[in-house]
Amino acid sequence: MLRRSTALPSRELRAVEVVDAALSVAVRRSRFTAAEAVELLQGVQTKVRDGAPAEAVARIVGEAEQSYHNLLLVDRAQVVDPLLDLRLQLSG
Repeated sequence: MLRRSTALPSRELRAVEVVDAALSVAVRRSRFTAAEAVELLQGVQTKVRDGAPAEAVARIVGEAEQSYHNLLLVDRAQVVDPLLDLRLQLSG
């Protein structure tokens, strides 16, 4: 069976590392304030801008922010899910 190479260009690799760092933060907490969740995602969006299709990143972050709109607290999964979507976008 042949293995497909999954090597990413350095720009994309750095973007994946940024998302992985945010995931590391997110999995350590059970809840975030909505403001903290938005800040984490926007920070990732700013840092990965060069390593991913901007429209896809903006869509994922925008959808997450919309889902937090009327919430005071956000569960871990509501932060981790968009981060995983970003990671898939970057490595796919």
